[in-house]
Amino acid sequence: RAVGPARPRRVVVASRHGVTRSGEFAFLMRRGALDAARGVEGAAALALQKQNLGGERVVVRLGDAKGAGGPAALAVGDGLDEGTSLQVAAGGLARCCVDARVANTTLSLAGADAPTSDGWADLLLKADGPELARYSANDAGADDLKAWAREWASLWTSGDGGRRLTTPVTVAPTAAGAELTFKDARAPKRAKAGGVSLVAEAACVDGVADVRLRAVRGVYDDGIAVKQMSEDLILARLAEDFAKAWGG
Repeated sequence: RAVGPARPRRVVVASRHGVTRSGEFAFLMRRGALDAARGVEGAAALALQKQNLGGERVVVRLGDAKGAGGPAALAVGDGLDEGTSLQVAAGGLARCCVDARVANTTLSLAGADAPTSDGWADLLLKADGPELARYSANDAGADDLKAWAREWASLWTSGDGGRRLTTPVTVAPTAAGAELTFKDARAPKRAKAGGVSLVAEAACVDGVADVRLRAVRGVYDDGIAVKQMSEDLILARLAEDFAKAWGG
C-alpha cells in the first residue's frame, strides 16, 4: 500500500531465504512464512507495474538473526539458507537502496559480521551481470590469467576436448579477458542472446590483494531465454580447468 502514494523510483523488499524453494523438504516447516513473503514480493512488483513509471524492485532475502555467524555472504537469487545478523541485514538493505548495480535483482544475504564499505562494494559486484562464478589465483599475475582466459575460451569454438554446447558460441578477446556469446538461431536479428564473459583482474579489498577470474552472464534482450544448459556446461568446465591450472 505504501508504494502507491509514495511513487518511489526503487522499492527494496526484505524477504526470506527459501521463497522459491518452499516445496522442498528442508523448507516445508517454513512454508506459511515463505508463502507470505512471496506475496509481499509480488505485491511490490504489481504496485510498480501499475504506476508504469519504470520503478525498480530489489528483493533481498534474509535468514533469521538467531544463529548467524561468520563474515557476510551474498548470492544472486535464492541460494542461501543461513542466519543473517541485524547488522548485515541493515547494511545490505541500505546499500541496495542506492547501488545502481542491483536494480531489478534478487539477492540473498547471510552472515554475522558486516563488511566495510569496500567489502560491500565487492559483494554487490556479484549483482552486475550477474556474476556466475569467482575464482582466486593469487600465485598468478593478472596478465597471465587474462592470457589463460583467452586461450581457454577459444577452445569452445575449436571442438577440441569435448567442448560442445547445446547453443554454440562465438568467442572474442576483451580488454579484461574474453567473451563467449551465444548464437541463438531463434532470436531476432541483432538481438543479444547472452553468453559468459571472463574477467581477469587484480582486485584489492580492505588492503588484501586478490588476483581472480570472474565469470559474468552476458546481456540478454527482453524475451530471450537464458541458455541455462550451455551456461552450466561452461561453468562446470571452467571450475575444473581453473583448478587444474591454478589450484583454485
